Amino acid sequence: MGKVIDASEISLGKYLSKNQGQFNVPFTQRPYTWEKEDVNKLLEDVIMVYENSKENHIHVVNFFTFYDQDSRKYIYDGQQRTITLILILFNLISMMKEDKFLEGITGTDLSKIIKIHDSLIEENICSQSTNLRSEDKIWKINFENDEYANQAFQAIVENGNLSKIAGNDYVKNFISNNRFIKNRLNEYFEVKNIDVYAINDMIATMLKNIILVYVSTTDERIAKAMFESLNSTGQQVEHYYVLKNALFEKISTQDAGKWKRIDTYLNGLNKSEFLKSVATMYNGKTMSRDALRVLGEKNLYNNETSAIGFITQLSEYSYQFYRINNPMHFSESLVEKKLGECLKVLNTFSFKQHIPLILALIVKDYDYNDILEIAEALKSRVIVNIFLASQRANSVEVLIAELTKNIFNKKIPINSIIRELVKDIYSKDQLSSVISTREFKSSSDFIKLKYILSSLYDLDLGGEVLTNKDNSTIWVEHILPQTPELDSLWIKDFGDDMEKYINNLGNITLLIDTKNKKANNAEFQIKRYIYEQSEYLENKKIAKQEGWKIEDVNNRAVELVNKVIDHWGYKNY
Repeated sequence: MGKVIDASEISLGKYLSKNQGQFNVPFTQRPYTWEKEDVNKLLEDVIMVYENSKENHIHVVNFFTFYDQDSRKYIYDGQQRTITLILILFNLISMMKEDKFLEGITGTDLSKIIKIHDSLIEENICSQSTNLRSEDKIWKINFENDEYANQAFQAIVENGNLSKIAGNDYVKNFISNNRFIKNRLNEYFEVKNIDVYAINDMIATMLKNIILVYVSTTDERIAKAMFESLNSTGQQVEHYYVLKNALFEKISTQDAGKWKRIDTYLNGLNKSEFLKSVATMYNGKTMSRDALRVLGEKNLYNNETSAIGFITQLSEYSYQFYRINNPMHFSESLVEKKLGECLKVLNTFSFKQHIPLILALIVKDYDYNDILEIAEALKSRVIVNIFLASQRANSVEVLIAELTKNIFNKKIPINSIIRELVKDIYSKDQLSSVISTREFKSSSDFIKLKYILSSLYDLDLGGEVLTNKDNSTIWVEHILPQTPELDSLWIKDFGDDMEKYINNLGNITLLIDTKNKKANNAEFQIKRYIYEQSEYLENKKIAKQEGWKIEDVNNRAVELVNKVIDHWGYKNY
């Protein structure tokens, strides 16, 4: 039996040389996802190698695993580091031709620098075809079945236009990390007063003194096993790509188009949350770290037939997951538009636990009128219990997950779903006791209060909508000002208790456009006039007060609680 695995230590220069051939990234691998922190750490290692070059300092970069097939090399472990190292090297090479580093260099010296620049690009980044009839270039790295990734890499090297593909997952990281590397190197060069000769030294040191452990195998199963083993080490590979790899073990890469649809819909979204939502439909409450294991235990892709079927299902799930995360895409009918608006509100309240529930309702073909009713019931609980009463969002996570599982596996009646969602919504007395000490201070609180108060104020107008609930022309107004003048009546009326009441619900109202700026820190008698001119009846009511004192704040808080429960309380269901 021949040698199945070969491992050796090689320099970065040998690794990236033309003789090593092109590196192919399999379709099943994750995109280039490294963040700036990862890039910066590797870049600092490169700088450290250069600064310690006189001591011949060696830096070892961990395993890079390849599967060799028919003289083609497929990279299974080390893609992120390889791309980043190529971007660092490319930026260093490119800087050799920048005017600021060539100042005062002419003639033979300039020609030599340009020649070295071109030879480094040819050897490590992009080489010309040896076929005289071909103008094709051989790029050091090639992404199978991902034209956007190839376009991004090639456009960076050739200074091409990335605007048409800039929203793609691959492209975003290519652009941002390449820009980060260039800026960081420029900063370093400026501080160290680096010239073109020093840049050339840095390149030579990088290629010689960075060593990596190169592992190659002729058995793809071994390469995949090494890739998957990262899940049990400190380097966590996103489960989405492990699942993708597992599915394509069962089916042909000719079916890649089916997965491309999934990639398209999940582009820019949290793929771990997607898998968690899918696993929750099958299993009930599931942590992100357990989603892959749960799906595997359900025997959803044991063979080619089941794997193809599961990919088809994931394609539909990904489309609906995309819509739920982008509610404006619910637009085909009036009821869908209303559902989209309801989902936008849940997003406004920073609530995400509804996603698997809505996903299960849609994929199990519940009527959209019923889905809307369920979403409205959940919205009520979020507004009353989670926001106003300050319950933790995960207080309903187990309930929602269990409902999701039952909907997906049994298709339970909507009345029982709604009953479970609303039965624990706070009563007026329960909410009043919490509101008396609840403070609303943050900008996030104010955004949510805009929705709640403007909804209630529109009811006063018989449903007439003055502005959108998230409109930037709505301003949160503190009746007792946040920073009253030291000699104002506010200090006299509220005394030492002032801080306690400034951010109380009863002290907060809304003003439209510039009226808030006019009210600002004014005395109440001035504010009364501004409130009287307001479009909101609630403000006109406040304007009828002779003054604004502690009992007025408390009384209005109770009135608002009553309105909240009348509108979003349990009895409405």
